[in-house]
Amino acid sequence: MIAIERHTLGNYLGYALDHTRWDDAQLILRALKKFWRFVGIEAEFDPWSERIIRATGGPDGTIPRVDTPAGDLWLYAVEGQAGRDLDLHRLDEAERGYLKAVAAIELTGAGAERRHGLDVCYHQLGMVAAARGRTAESEDWYRKAMALKDEDDNASSAASTYHQLALAALERGDHVEAEEWQRKALAIRLEAGDKTRIAESCQSLGMIAEYKDQLVAAVDWYLQALDALGSLGNPTRMAGDIRSQLGNVALRRSRLDQAEGWYREALVIQEALGNRPGMAHAYHNLGIIAHQRRRLSEAEEWYHRALAIHEEFGDDERIATCYHQLGTLAYSRNDLEEAEDWYNKALAVKEHDAAGPNSLAPTYGQLGLLAEKKGNLLEALTWMIKCVALFDEFPHPMTGPAPKHLVRLVDSWTFPPMEMLEEWWDEVTGEPVPGSVRDYVHANLALRAKERQKNRTSPPPTRKPERRAPTSSTLAGRKNVGDLLLSVGIDESIDVSEMSGSGLTAVLREENRSGWRLSPPEGRRFLGEESWPVHHHDHFVGYLLWCRDKSGVTGWEIAMPDGRWVEKGEEFSETFRQWPWRYVSPPPAKRSDGIGRLWTDPADLLVGVADWHYCPRTAIATLFRLVEEGMSASEASRTVHLVGSVGQRLVRRAKRKRAASGLPLSAQVDDFLPIRESDWESGLV
Repeated sequence: MIAIERHTLGNYLGYALDHTRWDDAQLILRALKKFWRFVGIEAEFDPWSERIIRATGGPDGTIPRVDTPAGDLWLYAVEGQAGRDLDLHRLDEAERGYLKAVAAIELTGAGAERRHGLDVCYHQLGMVAAARGRTAESEDWYRKAMALKDEDDNASSAASTYHQLALAALERGDHVEAEEWQRKALAIRLEAGDKTRIAESCQSLGMIAEYKDQLVAAVDWYLQALDALGSLGNPTRMAGDIRSQLGNVALRRSRLDQAEGWYREALVIQEALGNRPGMAHAYHNLGIIAHQRRRLSEAEEWYHRALAIHEEFGDDERIATCYHQLGTLAYSRNDLEEAEDWYNKALAVKEHDAAGPNSLAPTYGQLGLLAEKKGNLLEALTWMIKCVALFDEFPHPMTGPAPKHLVRLVDSWTFPPMEMLEEWWDEVTGEPVPGSVRDYVHANLALRAKERQKNRTSPPPTRKPERRAPTSSTLAGRKNVGDLLLSVGIDESIDVSEMSGSGLTAVLREENRSGWRLSPPEGRRFLGEESWPVHHHDHFVGYLLWCRDKSGVTGWEIAMPDGRWVEKGEEFSETFRQWPWRYVSPPPAKRSDGIGRLWTDPADLLVGVADWHYCPRTAIATLFRLVEEGMSASEASRTVHLVGSVGQRLVRRAKRKRAASGLPLSAQVDDFLPIRESDWESGLV
């Protein structure tokens, strides 16, 4: 009926407003608003709300008392427009609208209507806070609303707040409390027979089941929600959202075709409704499917389409999610610098908005994997601890594989792993290791030790080296370079290009071929059973280590201070709490135990370091000289094996200084030394 007469009703509404018939106007508006929402054209409400606010307020925009017919209509329009702003993620506008409504309601006297009005606004302000990821703030608003409901015994309204409290509990990782609240809400809604709200509760229970890894139960709840909505006729925004969630479950079950089908159905519904935030969500999900299929360019396009809409609406939570996915995409391409930039952008948004643990955990975990891939194992361990420590429960479903990564990282040190865990957990969190974490790590370390024992091969010789001065004929004639290094003369220059036994076939940079030197062994706490200081010309490179792990497997490592080479005359101090050592991980074929980080042949290790690292002074001096000779910064960076963006950044800094002081680039080399890995990120290629 309303579909046929809606234009006539619009004329009646205009007449009622022009003739100050406020009660009639509100009756007509309520009927139209319900129809607009049902058919998905809620935008029809916007011009009417603006007209009503102007008509019911005073000439100077004053707010009418809400206990009058004009004020009651004004309040309905303000709350309705704030609800529209919330739906469209215009969160600042939504908050201003609800706070304006609260201020107007508080001017009225006591009574049930006042309590009900505040209840609605508090509830909605909780939803605004939740949309910003501010879980604690949202729960405060919901509990304020709950206090008013208890007083007023409003069952339907109580169910809405139970529902929101369930979502808040789920966001902070308490699925038990979330399920308790949601089942209370569902019981009330089933009794009332409200199909839309029943679908809402079923959808939420599906989310809780999915969170608990009960994927079959999650699908059942989502399908029950769709059944409830199906009885209403036209598709709604919620129907699109539920199809997206069914796609998420299919994706977790590695059913990519099924997931894509659900996502595309969701997109059709959101496009039909003109729901741009919903369209962005579908774009994002289709990007994940393309990413899983290794169609990286297609995935990137979907992610950027989603990001553009989220930025249009200022939806920080989803902007951060897009940043995170773009970081994961760059990580898949092995572009670690770009991946780190995206992850840090995601983290900055999440921390600014005080995001909950569910949001922070994936980014902490990915930053840990990224740090590990760059060889920064202590940083990797720090991120993994931060990830798993977000939740009281351990292991927690939202941390994914982070607990396994935590075990692997503490097991990668020659320092006893449980002591490493205790020490660094306290450093990162300021708290002792929880018993559940300790038990889990201890049990999994034992399993890893058994696996190492099972896969163990014959260890390399453990005899101590003879100290004989090498000759050129010795260097050229020895096939087993590992044996050669164990017998070289201490403090004699070594040319690593003559290490013919190395299987890495590295193409060494000219400045790195010669000038290597091993010094007498030292005992270094935390490093290895024996430690030979390694120098390259005037630089201290680190320690060549012979190690025995907890399973008895022996092998070689090199520990470099802070991932760099220390300049001549520069002091370097070792402190455990700020672990300064970085390591070069062996490729699988070069591992002494087939699993861990120890090298079989020290020659392979030294050749790997010679190929991987620079003499820092030579690198910067050559970069600046080439730029002064007219070569572009990007081309000069490629020539000296620097990542382009890193070399360009160094050149820009030097040029700014030249503009200010007149000092040529070649005279500024010392100003850029010592170079730490953190100064140019993972700039060496």
